Amino acid sequence: MENIFSGEDKREKQIHYPEKFINKVMTEYSSFKKLQEALKNGEEIVGRYLDDGRNYKMEAKDISIAIKEGRVEEVKKNAEKALRRNNLYKEWLEIYNKNK
Repeated sequence: MENIFSGEDKREKQIHYPEKFINKVMTEYSSFKKLQEALKNGEEIVGRYLDDGRNYKMEAKDISIAIKEGRVEEVKKNAEKALRRNNLYKEWLEIYNKNK
């Protein structure tokens, strides 16, 4: 997936975030105050925060240990979290591209 943050253009642009998107981000990142504030202000940095947040993952070793210990639900929850966060970044990218 494209990472648009590698460029040198540092201009900040206002982005109109749909209410549904805002609610999903606020729910997923309920304790990330900087992200929430940037989202409310329509800041582009939201994408950076979401990009950083989507790198959440469990190591293969930890997955194996968790399954052996019967913690399959923990592995499932972590996988679902990673998918949600990746999807939020994809959705942000679509919004961003529409606002170019």
